[in-house]
Parts: sequence; structure tokens; C-alpha cells
Amino acid sequence: SSKTAFILGSVIGQMQKVFKANPSTSIHPDLPWPLDISWGAQYLGDLVDCAKQGAFGRYSETSYKAFQAHHEHYLSLVDSFAGIQQLPQQWVHGDCNPGNFHFSEDDCLTGVFDFDNVSFLARGFDFMYALNQSFREDHALIRSALLGYLEAVAVTKEELVLYGPMWLFYSFLNLWPHNET
Repeated sequence: SSKTAFILGSVIGQMQKVFKANPSTSIHPDLPWPLDISWGAQYLGDLVDCAKQGAFGRYSETSYKAFQAHHEHYLSLVDSFAGIQQLPQQWVHGDCNPGNFHFSEDDCLTGVFDFDNVSFLARGFDFMYALNQSFREDHALIRSALLGYLEAVAVTKEELVLYGPMWLFYSFLNLWPHNET
């Protein structure tokens, strides 16, 4: 619902403020995900190679071609991702999908779960990830979530302009192999 989307955006904004208040001066080398443009190209290229070799199960020629087309499309849009690295970095939840937020029947948040992907990434990552996982096809819900998010956290105009390319970037990386058998 629109109310749930607003609350989810607000909670993610509140988590962003809490994480921002806990800066890191030394990060454990295994903790941060290397989510940047060059890593994305390598990641998608590795998926294409694995699909070609059948490493994730048996793939049809159609699946391989789909992975390959996705990778090529990513590479054609690399310029659209410009500016993502300039966003301030901070701790993020790392897995803001609907399954990690529990709401009561009356749309009250009762819990946030699954903090095992906490990482040091671009501020706004959690919100962009949640949009991609939750509302990508419903513009009214995106607006509600964005209103809740912006009410909870101060985002500069310069930062907000970069959220679009960041969403596109993280959406492209949301490609997981599947087994066709």
C-alpha cells in the first residue's frame, strides 16, 4: 500500500541517519562490497562466462544470449552511471528487500531483519535497492516511498540527482542465474 511504501522509505531514511552517525575510520577488508562500475562489468562478464560453461546448471542458448545481451547493454550505459562514486559513503544495511521488513496488519513496522550484508557503500544505496526490490513497476508507490525517505533524511539536490544513475546501476547488477531444468 501507499502507506507501507511511505513507512518503508521513512525507516530506510532513519536507518541511513543512524548509520551515518557511525563513521568508520578503519574498515575490515572483507566487509565492504566492491560495488563500482568496473566491478559491475566484471561481475556481469563472469555471469556470462559461467552461463556459457554451464557452471550454474544447464543453460539453453537463449539464456546465454540473454546474459550476454544484458552485459553488452550494461557496457553501453556505463557513461550513464557517471557520478555514482562521488556520493558520500557510509554504512548501509545492504539488503533492504521487503522480506527484511515486517509490518503488522495495520501497516506498522514491527521489525527490521537480516543485517549480515552491512557494508560501506554509497549513501542512498539502501533506498535505491529497496526501490528496485519492491516498487520498480509502481510509480505511485515509488513516490510514496521517496516522500517518506526525504522526510526522514536530508538529501542535497546534488546528491538526489545522482540517485537515478545509482538506481540504474544497482538494477543492472540485480541479475542472478537460474537453472532452467
